[in-house]
Amino acid sequence: MYVDDPAAALALLTAQLAPRGLLSITFRNGAALAFRPGMRRQWQEAVDAFDALSYVNELGVRARAQRLEDVRSSLSQLGLRVERWYGVRVFTEPASGDEPVNAREFSSLLRAEEQAGRRDPYRQLASQLHVIARSGERLEVVSGAASESAAVPASPVRNYRGQDGL
Repeated sequence: MYVDDPAAALALLTAQLAPRGLLSITFRNGAALAFRPGMRRQWQEAVDAFDALSYVNELGVRARAQRLEDVRSSLSQLGLRVERWYGVRVFTEPASGDEPVNAREFSSLLRAEEQAGRRDPYRQLASQLHVIARSGERLEVVSGAASESAAVPASPVRNYRGQDGL
C-alpha cells in the first residue's frame, strides 16, 4: 500500500527467506476498490475506483492497491507458490470508522470476518488480502527473478510518511 516499487519490495523480502520459507504479506485489494464507496452511496467515487490501482485512504494518504492475480504472478516469478489467501475487512470496510462496534457484538463480528475472509465470493470483496506463499528448495533473487546468483536490491520500501525503511 505504501511502497514505491512493490515488485522490488517482494524481491527484497523473498531474498530473506530460508529454503521452503513462508512469506506472509497483506495488500490493498485492487479488485475491490469500488466496494467501500459503493456501500457508502458515494456513486461517482465508486465509478472512478473500478479501474484504479491507487486511492486516498481514510487518513488522507494516497496509497497503492494490487490485484491478486498480479501479486500471484510476481511471487511466481520470484520462485514462490501461493499456498493460501484470505480476505481482510470484508464486513467492516464499508462501515464508517466513526461507528463504534458494540462490545457485546464484537466476538460475533470477528467470527463473521473470519468466515468471510476464507470463503468466496466474500473474500474477493475484502479491502485487503492476506497472501501466504512458500519459497522453493533453493531460492536466490536477481532483479526480481529467480536465478543462480543472489543480489539483494536496495530497500525500495518507504513508509506512509515517505521515510525509508520497512
